[in-house]
Amino acid sequence: MQLAQLIDAPAGTPTDSAAFRGRPVVLEFWATWCGGCVAAIPHLNALAKEFQGKPVLFLSVTDENPAVVRAFLKRRPMGGWIGVDRDDATVRRYGIFARPQTFLIDAHGVLRGGMLPNKVDAGLIDRLIAGRLRAVYSPIADSSRVETRTVAGAPAPLLDVRIRPAAPVAVSGYSPGAQIEDHGSFQIFGSTLRSLLAYADGMRSDRIQGPAWIDRDRFDLAVTVPYGRDAIRKQVVAEALTETFGLSVRHEEQPTEVYVLRAASGGATGLKPSHPISKGFWAAPGHLTGVGTSIPQLIFRLGGELHGVQVVDETGLQGSYNFDLIWQAGDVASLKSALHRQLGLSLTKESGPEDFLVLVAAEQAKTR
Repeated sequence: MQLAQLIDAPAGTPTDSAAFRGRPVVLEFWATWCGGCVAAIPHLNALAKEFQGKPVLFLSVTDENPAVVRAFLKRRPMGGWIGVDRDDATVRRYGIFARPQTFLIDAHGVLRGGMLPNKVDAGLIDRLIAGRLRAVYSPIADSSRVETRTVAGAPAPLLDVRIRPAAPVAVSGYSPGAQIEDHGSFQIFGSTLRSLLAYADGMRSDRIQGPAWIDRDRFDLAVTVPYGRDAIRKQVVAEALTETFGLSVRHEEQPTEVYVLRAASGGATGLKPSHPISKGFWAAPGHLTGVGTSIPQLIFRLGGELHGVQVVDETGLQGSYNFDLIWQAGDVASLKSALHRQLGLSLTKESGPEDFLVLVAAEQAKTR
């Protein structure tokens, strides 16, 4: 393990595996933007407090910018050490494709278990310390998360689509809206029908019109397509949604107001090109700090401040940028001024025809 930095560790602690040699480690992979990770903090903090003074280390590793992490910790303290990964080396080594994920490592550096943080308990840690923990593994994200009737021992399906009412977070382990992609399978947890349609049709979710329940009922979706055929995934999901919910839809143009984001006449001088590995985002009312952030990501973050009005990107800017943006929260005029003065971007409201997806018919699916 090679970390770029340790936060909340004793001064002078080495950032490689020497810091952990000879003692068990509860290793957590997390991020400030991960809802499931944040939800798991109280549980891991309670365990860290229970085992304080005992020979076990709680280490939470993220690949975010240290400034973003430190700002988060001021609001949500964590009970163990915080490790900042070096060039994603640790994330790659452990094959992290989704967060949160927790690993139990014994005093000899041997991996003894992997699971979601809410599955870690005092009994497991006691056995880890005593050297009596053998292999224990609880799948992080696999096809078993969305149940289906299969034949035991049969090969994995070539084509598989499953839609079910959303399982509670305590069961799925993921917060609503989480998306997991792993070895050809794709899963979405706790999503509304509006969001699933937006994924399948490539539409903005606010350009979909239908009955009120498409924003209320939540579902889990899992889809597997034949190897090398990822391009058909959205088509398969769209057809499954149509049949499951009896959908009849049409596309129509409707006059709509939008904001258009462009580079100001002097250029986007406040956007500083970033290192491709560093990334993170910190948000507070009237304040956005981005590290390794693209223009589409900036636009997404501004959505709430602009009351859901679509922002069209005409900046022509590619790549990732660092920036710090401060304005008077809730004041669109202040935001427009801040974008211009601080980042060199202009934001203007314009009107024109926009494509909408209208649900002519939709039925709430019945469960057995």
